[in-house]
Amino acid sequence: MSDMIASAQPDDTTHALTPERLGEAKALLRYETSIVAEVERLRAEAAKVRASGIREAAAFVDNDDICGCGGCDTCQPRKMAADLRRMAEEIAPSRIPLVVSRFDVAMEPAPEEPPVLTIGAVAEDGTPVALLLDLETRAKVGGWLAPAAVEYGIAVTDAESSAAVVTNTTSVRAEAVRSLAHVRTGYPTARLVYRTVGAWTETTS
Repeated sequence: MSDMIASAQPDDTTHALTPERLGEAKALLRYETSIVAEVERLRAEAAKVRASGIREAAAFVDNDDICGCGGCDTCQPRKMAADLRRMAEEIAPSRIPLVVSRFDVAMEPAPEEPPVLTIGAVAEDGTPVALLLDLETRAKVGGWLAPAAVEYGIAVTDAESSAAVVTNTTSVRAEAVRSLAHVRTGYPTARLVYRTVGAWTETTS
């Protein structure tokens, strides 16, 4: 019995989880995940195509007659069209945007948490919604609400004082990005920054 147990144990020399084996396992898992995602995407696309065909059939047999008897040559096609539209919705529901019209609270993150503002809101159908805004998104939304509140610039390091100096300020982000490309020809470490109240915050370029 002890010999049988011993023979059932994995051979450390052949089954050891080396970095190479771990890398292979991770790569295989990523590949499998991508395959599953692609299959789901194709299924969803096929469902949308099928639902689209059914909706076209519903539109073809439908009519705008106002008869309500339920059994005549106009009522029966309307009933068939309604059944077809229900079938299409079951196969691939129409995506209706979630409309948020009530904003109740804004919660700033704790100092040790990522700088993400959480806005508690309620959709028109009563669904609770949490809007998560990082620093750049907050600046973008602030720019939509009050364009003058957001200012972009190019930060370069002064060679003598090693202090950051901000130049080429503008309220248009696209202009700042174009300026950054030009400034980097002379200052490779130049950075795109923005501010909403006073302090400059580095942002992606």
